[in-house]
Amino acid sequence: MTKLFKIAFLSLLAGILLLPAASLPVRAAGSAAVEAGAGDKKRDKKKKQEADTAAKATPYEKLFKDKRVETVRGGGLTLHLAADKLYLELPDSLLGRGLMITTTIERTGDPGDGLAHQQPVPPYMVEFGRGKSDTLLYMREFAPVVIVDGSPAMREAVGRSNIGPIAASYAVKARTPDKKSSVVDVTALFVGDAKRLRPIDPEGGNTYGGWMTAKADYKKDRSMLTGVTGGKGCVSVVGELSYGTTVSFLGVLDLWKDKPQSIV
Repeated sequence: MTKLFKIAFLSLLAGILLLPAASLPVRAAGSAAVEAGAGDKKRDKKKKQEADTAAKATPYEKLFKDKRVETVRGGGLTLHLAADKLYLELPDSLLGRGLMITTTIERTGDPGDGLAHQQPVPPYMVEFGRGKSDTLLYMREFAPVVIVDGSPAMREAVGRSNIGPIAASYAVKARTPDKKSSVVDVTALFVGDAKRLRPIDPEGGNTYGGWMTAKADYKKDRSMLTGVTGGKGCVSVVGELSYGTTVSFLGVLDLWKDKPQSIV
């Protein structure tokens, strides 16, 4: 029945189109034109409204618009995991303050490079600061505290001689709605093979007490962020990093080469 109805409709439409122009029903044609014009106006109005809404959106709102975002807070910091990007909300009050970043192995494909629940590298002490521009934040390695006996001028001179190096810079993507924090993309810090955060024990079992040379080549195309957690004075980033490990005798004879493994 449905097929017959469709065929009949198409045949009728074809018959109308074949009529001479003088015999076409003028009112029907005019009504169709009015309806078409009204439809165009409605579409144009809707597009304009959408454009106005997009234009009014703040940079902060645009950053997360139409994205599935996982947000956690802890220790005054806020993390947003949006798709494959990790954003840090850093309050102005924490600029110039020491922050500690630790690496912990949750799971591993090769215990010779580190064990589950091990912290294979020392904590990384950093501080964020802003230069003359409001568009960049700099991450500086935290300078060691040097205690000096002497005059204030001597202590100041020693302090000026022990500043920490700038390790990275981050473009400010947006300011938070309350204008008290900057939002930066720190994805590369956690899935960019930062040497100070590598989940590889440099003195692990694969070195065989120093008789073997163990090398781990980072595989960016096989590494990813998988989640974020927060609370208890800190925030945490969870990711799966992939490496190709090579173990050789005194750096000459390969015991195995580019063996794939993942560490969470």
